[in-house]
Amino acid sequence: MPPALLILLALAAAATASPLVNPSTSLAEVITPASPLVNDTSVPAPVSVAIARKYTGDSPGARAKANLPFALARFSKKSKLAKRGSSPMIYSGKLFYYTTVTVGNGQTVETFLDTGSDDFWISGPNCQSPVGNCKLPGKLINLTDPTIHSTGETFLDEYAAGNVYGNIYYGPYTLAGATTQKGHFGVSFFETNSFAELQALLGLGFNFQDTTGIDAVGQIPIVALKLKSFSFYLSNSDGTGVFTTNGYNASLFSGKLTYEKITDLGGYWGFPVSAGTVKVGENSAGDITDGGQTPQIIVDSGTTFIVLPTNVVKKIWKETGATVENSGDGTSWTTATIPCSVAKTGPDVSLTYSATTYAVPASIYVINYGGGKTCLSGFSGGAEDSGYSILGDVFLREWYSVFDIANHRIGFAKAVHPA
Repeated sequence: MPPALLILLALAAAATASPLVNPSTSLAEVITPASPLVNDTSVPAPVSVAIARKYTGDSPGARAKANLPFALARFSKKSKLAKRGSSPMIYSGKLFYYTTVTVGNGQTVETFLDTGSDDFWISGPNCQSPVGNCKLPGKLINLTDPTIHSTGETFLDEYAAGNVYGNIYYGPYTLAGATTQKGHFGVSFFETNSFAELQALLGLGFNFQDTTGIDAVGQIPIVALKLKSFSFYLSNSDGTGVFTTNGYNASLFSGKLTYEKITDLGGYWGFPVSAGTVKVGENSAGDITDGGQTPQIIVDSGTTFIVLPTNVVKKIWKETGATVENSGDGTSWTTATIPCSVAKTGPDVSLTYSATTYAVPASIYVINYGGGKTCLSGFSGGAEDSGYSILGDVFLREWYSVFDIANHRIGFAKAVHPA
């Protein structure tokens, strides 16, 4: 087993031992080795750190199902929140991957990483909320820190689950070895949402047209931190992984990285799939866009499922032995149960675009729903509502992902998991 995995598993054990992890003693630790994406001495050295989800007693299937409505709302055509920095996102702290960010003079905050937004904000010490979620466990940020300064300005971020209001500050902060000395971040004073157990959120999105990287809170994190790239590894066990800045961790994948050129989707990490196809084993499930309904696919660290057009997913469900679940409105279905035994016997589901095929095995797309007999399919319908398909955890667990900011592309390679 690679040394990086041994360290990761030790950290993962600590991360799942209790509902809250002390970030200063676990997730802040650096995992080695990491490799630069390009040989450029002007780019900071790559650094890898552990990421994890909050501990929860719910099954992975139950959490995935709870995730779905908010993942779909993020990109819905019905949403009024199309501008970047205000994109809808998942609101449960148990569904996001987090790590430690250091703010000001050594203060640490548990921070959720989101590729679907691009602000950095922290729940404030005097935050008020009608649902009480500002009262978080753990130490709150100390704004009397002499390295933290108020700009005198306020911000408003709007999400599908509610709004975040706050004041804008600037000062040093560090994420996985990448540091800014005068980075802007928001500190909330009122939250009308249900951001359960969310101490801070850092968005990793960006915009093609805005080279200054200014958004609601100020300079967006990837610009402030001068990131050239970042990478995600999600372990085969539930809820742990590795995040790398300015490079990748070669011990966590095999083979070569293949790249997809991203297009301007208003800050989202996505690329065209107009010529894409889907196969279940050797059988075709058709055009990945379902006749052009979803010409783009978005890679999103805040989504659990692989979300595709419902007509395409129904074919996948049929070929894999899944049974659709009624969504509740009597007219459409978005999820399906599947026998847990399919994890060992089921066919790969392969997505092909840009002449590259990415296979997802049954051991990945069959999600434990509790009880050992009934599981949840990792494929969800509903992409036609937004015009975007989504590659969430189910895809990212199988495929190591490199978000290449400098070259506007996303790279994938087969993730390596312990036997």
